[in-house]
Amino acid sequence: MRKKENVAPIGPPGTGKTLLAISLGVKAVTQGYKVLFTTVNEMLEELYLSRADNSFNQKLRQYTNPDLLILDELGLKKLNQNSVDDFYEIVAKRYENSSIIITSNKSFDEWGRIFYDPVLATAILDRFVQHCHFVVIKGESYRMKQQQKTLKNITEAQ
Repeated sequence: MRKKENVAPIGPPGTGKTLLAISLGVKAVTQGYKVLFTTVNEMLEELYLSRADNSFNQKLRQYTNPDLLILDELGLKKLNQNSVDDFYEIVAKRYENSSIIITSNKSFDEWGRIFYDPVLATAILDRFVQHCHFVVIKGESYRMKQQQKTLKNITEAQ
């Protein structure tokens, strides 16, 4: 946080990326930092809707002011041009001013295809990765393991 660095937990669904991001956010809060957690899609939807009532700049500040912005689930849904424009605004305004954590099920090699426009994709990724720590998580889904365990217990009980 003090160095304004970013973190990107990347891995398959259910491997703890969101839990890791939230844990880092809680640690930041206990040290007196302001933290905002949201999904990428929720943030972009709110920014899109804010244009209708002319509250875009206010909403943009909501995402650029916290010391740490945690964006969950990058790449879960395709982004359109407006969304990519807004994503760029967030990353550019936070660049070297505050930290971002972005979780994703997509490998970093796939991130360029998430962003609709190749030029903006390069601009976003260039700013985000310059001061970024990637945490690649491998393994099976914790939720699936729990479900299999539950099903096994049900089967054995019958």
